[in-house]
Amino acid sequence: MELSGLPQIRVMMLGGLLWQTSYSLVGPDAEQALAKLSADRLFLGVDGLDPEVGVTTPDPLEAALNALMIRVSRQTIAVLDASKLGQRSLSVITPVQNLDIVISDSSAPAETVEALRAAGVQVVLV
Repeated sequence: MELSGLPQIRVMMLGGLLWQTSYSLVGPDAEQALAKLSADRLFLGVDGLDPEVGVTTPDPLEAALNALMIRVSRQTIAVLDASKLGQRSLSVITPVQNLDIVISDSSAPAETVEALRAAGVQVVLV
């Protein structure tokens, strides 16, 4: 809503089922609309990121849509606070090797940061 008043920005909505906890749109309608798009850069908010399991979320429909967003994007940047590192949820979105960059805060555990870097992921701590 905030962006709708800015003339230089166009807002596109995918449609689908509104996931009330995250205000994201999921389901087959959202996936159909997204499959027709191509993006240069995806900034993906992350519920859990475990170097062994990958990027996860509690909801299977959200995981499917997020995985599709990664496929249609040239670069994927996961954004999360350090409390999400090492966390696992029910649904796997993608292995960490499919991430280009992870942005987190400086309290990220050093061993997790090193595991991500060993997997070829650039890690930026702010």
